[in-house]
Amino acid sequence: MRKGKPRVDLQTQKFISLLTANQNRLYSYIIMRVPCSSDADDVLQDTTATMWEKFQEFESGTDFIAWGLTIARFKVLNFRKKQLKINQCLTDNVVAKIDAESSQFISQQDYRMDALKDCMATLSKSSLEILQMRYAQQLTVRTISAHIGKAEPSIYKIIAKIHQGLLDCVRGRVSSQRGTSRVR
Repeated sequence: MRKGKPRVDLQTQKFISLLTANQNRLYSYIIMRVPCSSDADDVLQDTTATMWEKFQEFESGTDFIAWGLTIARFKVLNFRKKQLKINQCLTDNVVAKIDAESSQFISQQDYRMDALKDCMATLSKSSLEILQMRYAQQLTVRTISAHIGKAEPSIYKIIAKIHQGLLDCVRGRVSSQRGTSRVR
């Protein structure tokens, strides 16, 4: 028997690739409808399991996220039926309004992610390095401080300044994108 990595067929690779590219959008959709993050995690897991089970029914070349969001919508509805307290608190009108507004938010998420990538590309090498240490490597501010040779309060200020700069940049790009899409 051969040891090592298991072979993954093309169907599995395609599913993983599509899911990975769209999982944040699925989760955003679910978390807006299922406010408790542990419940939203369960609904996401149930959604992705169903998507995998039904992946042979997915028509290649069609909109994967629309297909996934449809499955997620039914999983959320099933979850709500099981949670009587939630059903008593939210009327059908409120749920419909949440659906409409969150769908718009999710469709704008692509603009925000593209804007964030563009804005990240404008950062200095030292700013990118600090973000990399803080978020990708998950280093503490104390560790970053020791590595860079600056006091911890300075590192907090630097990170806050980077965050604010990225926020301003993303907001500017998203608002200019909205302006262009209105013109079209």
